[in-house]
Amino acid sequence: MKKFWLKVLFGGLGLGLLGALANEFTIILNNGRMPVVDTDCPAGIVLNPTHICATAHDAFPWLIDRISYGTIIMSLGDVAILVGFTVFAFGTLFLTYEVIKSHL
Repeated sequence: MKKFWLKVLFGGLGLGLLGALANEFTIILNNGRMPVVDTDCPAGIVLNPTHICATAHDAFPWLIDRISYGTIIMSLGDVAILVGFTVFAFGTLFLTYEVIKSHL
């Protein structure tokens, strides 16, 4: 059972790191800012030092911030980070439980 949780642990870590790399890749290819798709945002307007309103010419438009969740707008990279590190955290808990249980 420990091998299973180790696979879950490193799978979650890998997914989280892949999401972080996707975000960094997108930021680098879009002149150091993450484009954001928002209906209240005119194209090309700088929102803050790290975000800009999306235009039709943004690189890798499927990786920019476009997934609306309440007041938060996330990218696929953000979702991968969230899911990956959540899996990593639970994998750590269950692996720790398995190790403790085997020593009782």
